[in-house]
Amino acid sequence: MHKTDKRRVPDYAKKPLLGFSTWSSQLLDDIPGYGGKHLNPWFNEQQIKDISDTMKDKLPSYEYINLDSG
Repeated sequence: MHKTDKRRVPDYAKKPLLGFSTWSSQLLDDIPGYGGKHLNPWFNEQQIKDISDTMKDKLPSYEYINLDSG
């Protein structure tokens, strides 16, 4: 937006969305424990909880977890 534009930028648009996506881990197909298509095709509930806990402890600005069905 140009500085003379009078529209207000919503708060959610002022910073990038930070989070974890299960889709990204599918690219690590040959590394055990990363949820690849052949080794471990789906994340389970405990893994998502562990990821959430890690984000809370080590990445406090990360707010979102995107669960991709593959």
